[in-house]
Amino acid sequence: ADTEISDEYHSRSGHFHDQITRSASFGEPVLQHLAELTQPALLIKGEYDPATSKQEIELFRSDVPNGTYYYAAGTGHFAHAEQPDLYAELVTEFLLS
Repeated sequence: ADTEISDEYHSRSGHFHDQITRSASFGEPVLQHLAELTQPALLIKGEYDPATSKQEIELFRSDVPNGTYYYAAGTGHFAHAEQPDLYAELVTEFLLS
């Protein structure tokens, strides 16, 4: 995607990255808890996003009782910033369904 991210956005994301990675539970796997989700859940996987593996997607699709999965072509990890209109449409549809 050809999206420019502001310095403010980078600064905020760096701050949250530091907080998250310093938490005691950061390295704990959460995949075994997917089946415990009781509320509808949305997973948007960007085409160029290396963070979520095929195996994790399959676990989400098979284990989350009310899960919705969407593959976002042309985006990376930050679909909300790279394709905000698509992201807004997907989240809106999910919330209204």
